[in-house]
Amino acid sequence: MRWWRTLTSPCRSPGLSATERLAMIVDQQLHGYRNGHELLSGTIRLPARDQDLVDRLSDIAGPIGPGEKFAPYLTCYPLPSGSHYIVARTWLDLTAPRAGCVRTRSLIVAMSDWTGLAGPASLARVATEAGPTDPGRQLMLEPSLAPPLPPVEGPGVELIEALFLEDSVPVAVFGAPAPELLALRFLTAIWPSMRRRFTVSTFCNSPGPSRSAASTSSSRRSAPDRASPTGRGAVSTGRERARRATPGRRGSRPRCSAHPIRRYSV
Repeated sequence: MRWWRTLTSPCRSPGLSATERLAMIVDQQLHGYRNGHELLSGTIRLPARDQDLVDRLSDIAGPIGPGEKFAPYLTCYPLPSGSHYIVARTWLDLTAPRAGCVRTRSLIVAMSDWTGLAGPASLARVATEAGPTDPGRQLMLEPSLAPPLPPVEGPGVELIEALFLEDSVPVAVFGAPAPELLALRFLTAIWPSMRRRFTVSTFCNSPGPSRSAASTSSSRRSAPDRASPTGRGAVSTGRERARRATPGRRGSRPRCSAHPIRRYSV
């Protein structure tokens, strides 16, 4: 079942049916390599500050090694103006003349539609189905109940505490077995006021200035396990002051205090 269809005329015209008037209109931008990483096609003109962020976050999330490959990943974040929210899918572009190039399809959703969306996973699915090559076109996401997401295996109590019970700082999770599922579960469960400012990337080799520009009071990043500075199974803060859990000791679990970035290995 397809969740969306392409619009060939201006959205919400008088000729639309009642169901179509309730549908969510989604704009797109497609970025990739041409004369460097740049916007290839799109259906919306964004203010300069908003566009600058989309241009930067559509590029690869940190350097990769020679011959290194990665699975397509998800990046979700609000625009600085607060007018729209971005759900973007990024693919490694093996056809580009340079190594480390990517293609990113960014779905651009009005913030009022995003906060009221029952199933954010439907947007991730739309971006995946649209693929990395077709030009960006305006889409209509028809109202429909999203299928339930499967349960999450992996990080639990500590991650929930970091996001909901401690001071708001970015959180990095290393070696998560299903980072995208974890991200979509959080986006589905959190209340609208938090969803409108929640930032997440399911792949991040380097949280440098181009990535941290999107960080808000609620931010989460997933990174490959090899990037962990403390090894598998450890939890540390940005200042490396977290306590490790004592193996075999009942009730012992990693905890951390609020610092610039918390790192979790699972």
